[in-house]
Amino acid sequence: MDKEIRMTGEVAWIQFVKWVTPERLTTITTFIYMLFTGWLIRETRKWRKLQESPQLDIFVKRSEEWWSELDLIIKNNWYGWAYDIRLESDKNFNLFDNEDKYTLQNLWYFKNGISFLPPKGERESFFTYMTTKYEEKIKRRIGIKAFYKDKYWIKKKDVFVIDLSEFEDTLHPQQPPIYKISENIEKFQKDFNRISTWFHNHI
Repeated sequence: MDKEIRMTGEVAWIQFVKWVTPERLTTITTFIYMLFTGWLIRETRKWRKLQESPQLDIFVKRSEEWWSELDLIIKNNWYGWAYDIRLESDKNFNLFDNEDKYTLQNLWYFKNGISFLPPKGERESFFTYMTTKYEEKIKRRIGIKAFYKDKYWIKKKDVFVIDLSEFEDTLHPQQPPIYKISENIEKFQKDFNRISTWFHNHI
C-alpha cells in the first residue's frame, strides 16, 4: 500500500516536472511577481495615506504655573493636517464658577472651531480652577466630540472623555516650580546679607 502511494507520488512529480517547461515557469514567476508588486503598491498607498491623515487628541492637564488650574489641550498627534475642526460637549459649566457667560461651550474653540491644526500642533485654553467646588468638579466626566477633515476633505470624528477624577490625588495644594525658584533666590539673598553683615562687623 505504502509502496503504491510512493510510486503514485513519484509519477505525479515526474509528470509535473515534464509539464513545467521554461516558458511555463517564466509565466508562473511573472504572475507571482505581478501579484506581489500589486500588493506592495496597495500597502504603500495605504501607509502613505495613513501618514497624511490627522489624529486629534483632547485632554486636560495641570498648568505648569498654577497648581490649582487645569488647561484644555487640543492636539494633532499624527502627520497630516487637520482642517475645519468643530467641537461639541455633552456638558456645560461655568469655568470661573461665577455668573458670567464664560462657559465651556462658549470657549472660542467650541463656539467658532479651529480652521486648521498642523502635524504635532496644539491649542491650549484655560479649563477650570480646582480651588473652588473641588468635591463637585473632581467627579465630573465630560464627553467631547471632535469633527474634522483631512487634506482630502474626508470627514473624521473622534470622541473623548475628560475624567477629572484622574486628578484626585495630584491636586493637593503645593507650590508651583516658579514659587520654589523665588523662595530659593530669597533664601540666597538672606544668607548673603547675613555673611556680608558678619564680615562688616568683624573686619
